[in-house]
Amino acid sequence: LRRKDVDQRLVSLDIETTGLSEQKDKIWSVGITDPNGNGWEQFSDPREDKTVNLHNFMKERSGEFAEEQIKRGSFDELERNISSGNVVGERELVENTFSRLKNKAILIQNANFENKFLGGALGESDAGLSDIFRYNTRGARSPNKKLFAPPTVGNILDEIKMAKGSGANIS
Repeated sequence: LRRKDVDQRLVSLDIETTGLSEQKDKIWSVGITDPNGNGWEQFSDPREDKTVNLHNFMKERSGEFAEEQIKRGSFDELERNISSGNVVGERELVENTFSRLKNKAILIQNANFENKFLGGALGESDAGLSDIFRYNTRGARSPNKKLFAPPTVGNILDEIKMAKGSGANIS
């Protein structure tokens, strides 16, 4: 195992949604970035009725939060992609994301949130991310409670140390 191999596997995943409820809200953007700043982002038009103004739609879904995001230009890239026809359906967006995540070590800020939304887009209760994440008790209020957490840089570095201790070639 080489440091270069770990760097090539490590990515950060982030989704943007129209709200906080995976039952009624939609994913409108998924982005993946590696430690070198190389990224991929794809968009989905969250509106069922495409004649509705995007800003009005977002304000209806998220109220004041959306108004602040509009002022910051947070939806500008989405609007450009909608105008150019460079959007896919929500399910295709999630499937495209998973195809890019094969053999990657994924860092996610809020794994439970993303898991529910990604799974919802696939018609599941969750996206099965728990199958690829580790559990730890660091920070838990009860020693019996396990926190759902993605592999961290620290976990990856621990794997490197373990591999090095086993005589694996690490550079």
